[in-house]
Amino acid sequence: MDIQQLKLEKLNFLSDLFDLTVKQRDALKDNDLDRLDNLIDAKEKLMEKIDKIDLVLKESGDDNREENAEDEKIQVTLKNIMEIDRENQSLAQQLFVTFQKKIGQTNNARKFNKAYQSNFPDAMLINKVR
Repeated sequence: MDIQQLKLEKLNFLSDLFDLTVKQRDALKDNDLDRLDNLIDAKEKLMEKIDKIDLVLKESGDDNREENAEDEKIQVTLKNIMEIDRENQSLAQQLFVTFQKKIGQTNNARKFNKAYQSNFPDAMLINKVR
């Protein structure tokens, strides 16, 4: 495969990576951790393919050549991916904080329940309807 073909293939993979990154943002906004996990796996597979192409390009001595239109498109796509990834990191951090708060509330409820049960071991709560 010639260098131009490899660069086009890399650009296609990067375009797919961009799409997955946008979907990741949507999954984060929806708090859909299962979908997020699947998207992360898909991104990792794509990045492995891109790394292989980069290795072939490096071995071919492409680093010394002049940049062309594909190189510029690759750079722009990478920049766009990085921008959305920064946003995704922020969303993930917010989601993490939200889960920490929920876990803390759950732990506090457990402590309260445990304390209540130890103070009133035979107590039962009964709702009476009148």
